[in-house]
Amino acid sequence: MTAEIIQPVQPRKWYEIWWDVWLHPGIAPFQTILNEPNHSMTRGFIWIAVTSFMVTLISSLFSALVMRNLVADAFVGTMFENYATYTLSAICGVILSPIFAIIGVAISAGIYHWVAKLFHGKGNWTDLVFCLSAVTAPGTLAGGVIGIFSLLFFQNPVILFLPVFVSLVLAVYIIVLNVNAIRAVEDVGTWQAIGTIVLPTIFVLVVVTCCSIVTLIPIISSVVNGTQ
Repeated sequence: MTAEIIQPVQPRKWYEIWWDVWLHPGIAPFQTILNEPNHSMTRGFIWIAVTSFMVTLISSLFSALVMRNLVADAFVGTMFENYATYTLSAICGVILSPIFAIIGVAISAGIYHWVAKLFHGKGNWTDLVFCLSAVTAPGTLAGGVIGIFSLLFFQNPVILFLPVFVSLVLAVYIIVLNVNAIRAVEDVGTWQAIGTIVLPTIFVLVVVTCCSIVTLIPIISSVVNGTQ
């Protein structure tokens, strides 16, 4: 694909769209996928659901294998004695992960779309869901691979540094792609798109901080009074 805006003649495969978006960090690929003959919110949700299901399933299997090896000599009298409970929890996680992933993308797109209106955004929520899904779905796969690598080598701090570093780079790149997605859909500038992401983040941090302070004040008071 090219960095120029084009009108696809036929619907492209999912991997062609993802490749275009991730290989060309700019607004042109997002404007191009919005010209896809069958681009839709539903297609984006399918991407999110499938990738989330796959990553959660494979991660659960690897986690079970790693934990089983770690506690191979300590099954009796431990929480791992009832392995059926862990299996049931893993199955529930695999089933629910696509649902929560879809809800997460839908809410994020809704918040970004609402905040973009403050910067005179002209897009719509469904297009933003589709563009964010083209970023999130492959990002989920990449994150899953990094997570599995971390599970396999978590006992080696030297090797473990590599997936941590790659995770940070991946997170920054995903933010860049999300900024470009907002720019393309909402037709706003770079700083406005960055503000669209930053403002909700600041709001959440302030709310969490205030709630944490309110929760800790009684605990600290009781501890202080107990030591007097």
